[in-house]
Amino acid sequence: MKRLLLVFLMSLLLVSLGQTAWSADDGANKSYESPVVVSVGVTSWYPAYTTTYTQPYKATTSEFMLGPRVSFSYKDFFLGASWITAASGINWSTGNSFLDQNEKQSALNLILGYMFNQYVGLFGGYLYETGSYKYNNSLISGIHLLSNTLQGPGLGVTGKLPIGDNFFLYLNGSWMWATFTWDGFPSYTRNVLTIDGGLVLRFAESAAVSLGWKHQMNFLYSYSSVYLGSESFTGPTLSLTWSFGS
Repeated sequence: MKRLLLVFLMSLLLVSLGQTAWSADDGANKSYESPVVVSVGVTSWYPAYTTTYTQPYKATTSEFMLGPRVSFSYKDFFLGASWITAASGINWSTGNSFLDQNEKQSALNLILGYMFNQYVGLFGGYLYETGSYKYNNSLISGIHLLSNTLQGPGLGVTGKLPIGDNFFLYLNGSWMWATFTWDGFPSYTRNVLTIDGGLVLRFAESAAVSLGWKHQMNFLYSYSSVYLGSESFTGPTLSLTWSFGS
């Protein structure tokens, strides 16, 4: 991740992702007491991968992802955008040389929401994710490339609970109706459930750090809409945010 913020890399303790998730912000901007708040920062996730889908391949490494985010709030309304991309890919192995591949993901996440009170809100948004694969195939010599997209709208609930002047807990849950497309193949449904939560610490007038945990479950279907199983990505998250109010 040479193009990402070096100063934040120095502070990372935990983090990353196997496939990117669509979810709300951790709410760090709402800890800044002002009717108008603009926040900028960096966010990351580092999950483990499991699947119920019976295939002869398995993930041999996790995928570290990191990227910038920006959000804006006016009173009880908030909107945000984030871009997260892989520093390294997931290595998939079949146990033989037929199909060994390295997967890298990037995603644009857009959200718009409303807080009913200081504790609970609703949000909607859109995820556009791209994946690139490098793979070795024993039947065809050399390195080969594939790409895919995962995109669609979603709805979710967000909540926070203050536990002190500079601390609060947050919890988000969302459901996404996504369409998944491979190069040269028909598109099909891949719904996504995401749950994440954690602790936000405001350690300066304009800065906050959040440490949390995120679980993403992708429900897999065939081209004929037959349910095949699920895959999960679970792991710690870490974000750093600077907020400016007026």
